[in-house]
Amino acid sequence: LSPERRPPFVLHESAIIFEHGYQARFEGVILVTAPDDARIARVMARDGVTAEAVRQRMAAQWPDERKLPLATAVIINDGRALEPQIDALISRLS
Repeated sequence: LSPERRPPFVLHESAIIFEHGYQARFEGVILVTAPDDARIARVMARDGVTAEAVRQRMAAQWPDERKLPLATAVIINDGRALEPQIDALISRLS
């Protein structure tokens, strides 16, 4: 892309970026956190799996407490408005 058409940043989603050491491939990592009960409900609804299956997936991932110090930015997805957090992050990254 020409410089005029190049986006200011590109996002890549990965639930296990830190677990596999992929964070070194990027200039920064945005960690999106959510309470466990919300995460479980969302994955059950999206994938049609049981709560136990979601808990097993989550057990293979690092806890947020371990990821937080490694993240460049954090978005909290706990039912509060996401737009202000995203707008602030876009302003910061642009």
